Amino acid sequence: MLVFIIPLKSKKVSKSWEYTSKLFERCIKSICNQTSQDFQAIVICHEKPDIQFSHPHILYVQVNFSPPTLGDGDGPMLIDRTQKVMKGLCLARQFKPSHIMIVDADDCVSQKLAEFVSKNKQCNGWYVDKGYRYTDGSKRILPAKQLHRLCGTSIILRQDLYGLPINLEDSADGFGGQYHINHNEAVQLMVQKGTPLEPLPFEAAIYISPINRDNLFATITFSRKLRQNPKWVLSPIKQALQKMFQSQPLTESICKEFSLEAIH
Repeated sequence: MLVFIIPLKSKKVSKSWEYTSKLFERCIKSICNQTSQDFQAIVICHEKPDIQFSHPHILYVQVNFSPPTLGDGDGPMLIDRTQKVMKGLCLARQFKPSHIMIVDADDCVSQKLAEFVSKNKQCNGWYVDKGYRYTDGSKRILPAKQLHRLCGTSIILRQDLYGLPINLEDSADGFGGQYHINHNEAVQLMVQKGTPLEPLPFEAAIYISPINRDNLFATITFSRKLRQNPKWVLSPIKQALQKMFQSQPLTESICKEFSLEAIH
């Protein structure tokens, strides 16, 4: 079984809870659109999102620790996310999964993932090398390679390799909590541990461009973005050129595979 863990930001730090909920609804629809029913979705949140969609394979778990507040900066946001991820990882044990994937609450995933994992249960795991970048409302989509360098929805790891404590209280942070911070380093770390990950052999995720979205990256300060990636200041120019020369029409088959629908 593949367990998807989705940490959802609190309503208190959302610029628009309605928009955050819509992004999440699209995300969870893509997760529940798997061609195999051998999966489970665990949503860790302070408040349940305002959506109409439901599915028997979704478990909502509401946490009671204090959420960050708007204006606190990106540090508290990352801590909040890490706590939710660790909570989800510990709860996932009850489903006895072979693998676990942490999913950003505003991205979309391929419907092929659960079936692929069920056929390859002995593998260490995979990283998302091929995928897409998309801006809401656009009729075009941009193919992307090495998506794990950019997107938080990019690692599938065998459950036993997380090395989690028996009780969540035994660790405020952990190896699993690092995955959403630097996925490229996570892939390299698995190589060092002697358990290398393989690239998924198909387009596995859609990274929704942060230009118009209420996401964690949008709250990170200019200086931190620059430290994390010195080339970040050139990103808008690079993206404009890529959209002009490398993008392709958004097809019905892509929309169906990823449950991608425009959000306004």
